Amino acid sequence: MPHFSSCCPGADTYICQKCAKIFCSKCQPSQWRPDITGHKSAGNVCPKCLEEYGYPAPPESLYEHCKKESGLTDQIQIMKYMDRHYGHG
Repeated sequence: MPHFSSCCPGADTYICQKCAKIFCSKCQPSQWRPDITGHKSAGNVCPKCLEEYGYPAPPESLYEHCKKESGLTDQIQIMKYMDRHYGHG
């Protein structure tokens, strides 16, 4: 039976099958990796455990990259930065 997350309304929680901690499925989505857990019917693995086992985090969007790279916080300014430096708008 699913349990609902306290931080994200409507999101479920899951238990990482490697570290046995409970996570919000929206904030820290799991991946089904039975090759890491060693059991084909228990494969939920949290992002932290994925990184520990050498699996990279999912790629960030161009918007997030530009936000970090530029240090800007205003959405319009970030979009202008993207257009100027990467040709996207």
